[in-house]
Amino acid sequence: MTSGQFNAELFAMANKTKFAADASFTTFKTENLTPDATTHKVTLAETPVDGSVAIRGLELTTDFTVSGKEVTFTSETITGPVEISYEYTVADANVIKIDNKSAATGEAVMKWPVYGAGDDCTDNAVKGYVVLRMYRCRVTQMPGFDTSYKSAATNAVTFSAMDAKRDDEKIYEIAYIDA
Repeated sequence: MTSGQFNAELFAMANKTKFAADASFTTFKTENLTPDATTHKVTLAETPVDGSVAIRGLELTTDFTVSGKEVTFTSETITGPVEISYEYTVADANVIKIDNKSAATGEAVMKWPVYGAGDDCTDNAVKGYVVLRMYRCRVTQMPGFDTSYKSAATNAVTFSAMDAKRDDEKIYEIAYIDA
């Protein structure tokens, strides 16, 4: 199943979870900053997590110190832009924590339009719909992006039909419905 619209709720649905506020969520940031010629300091956009500031080729305490958002260089020879990477905490970020398991099972119903003729793909050209209904299925591949050659990148979900334990022993049904 693919869709041209990226929707974050798709990830939550596929993993039987919801977005929740997380006061301790940390993420990374990289900034290119030029130290002040007089003070030899730069100010970061976010307050870094203790011990997370990294500057390629420089050592903490020997070459620079960090106090809050402020980075002070001990050498006056650093005058050009410096790439600074660090972690910072995002206050009350809405996040979904997903592991490599997919617990979500349920029924899936998919509907595709069937067009009358030619290249006319407008709503007026729809003559019916093919409907696929899986009575019980599981998401078998984590939601991601389908980046097939020469096609638009779309989000994708892969389902696998499971035994629905029905009296009629049906796992799925396919129907054509006139518009």
